Amino acid sequence: MAKAKIPCAICRKPARLKTLTYGDYQHFDCPECGEYRASGSFLAGARGLSITTRRQALQRATIRAEYGTVPIVTTYDLP
Repeated sequence: MAKAKIPCAICRKPARLKTLTYGDYQHFDCPECGEYRASGSFLAGARGLSITTRRQALQRATIRAEYGTVPIVTTYDLP
């Protein structure tokens, strides 16, 4: 169940922050970017990155994710 509306870490449009987490990440559900998780280190550094770079990181995380799982974007996914 969605918790609150916040800006998407990738496109900055309104997204829902899903469920409370117990790790160093936030779980987003964005109408444009889809459902994904973003690590705390990615979120801290993402503010200064272009939207193209953030989208590339999400794309890499999606490719890396196992089938049927929610991708988690980390600093390792940055180009």
